[in-house]
Amino acid sequence: MDQLDDLEHHVCEFVESENTVFIECSNCIYQIKDTRAGCIYNCSCIHKKKTVKTCMKCHEIQNNIQSFQEELDALTNNMSAYMQNYLNHTNNLSVTIRQYRRILLEKNTS
Repeated sequence: MDQLDDLEHHVCEFVESENTVFIECSNCIYQIKDTRAGCIYNCSCIHKKKTVKTCMKCHEIQNNIQSFQEELDALTNNMSAYMQNYLNHTNNLSVTIRQYRRILLEKNTS
């Protein structure tokens, strides 16, 4: 928490540097498929270079945001895969239970 306080209350000290910024397009963000273009996504993402004055502490904050966003995306993807496996497994269990129940009922009613 001390690091967060230090970053929150810092005084910006700017350093000039050349920076490449990646701007993600809406199609990639929402994973909109465009089969007419012959690709999975009709991507219009761009990399833009520019000279900027950057505060190193603000840059550290931006790097933290990026790291947390990547971690959140990975967790979301893992959760989605886990939920799909969970649903498939519960469905298989349900089918198996119903099959066993059917076998017992057929044996007991014949």
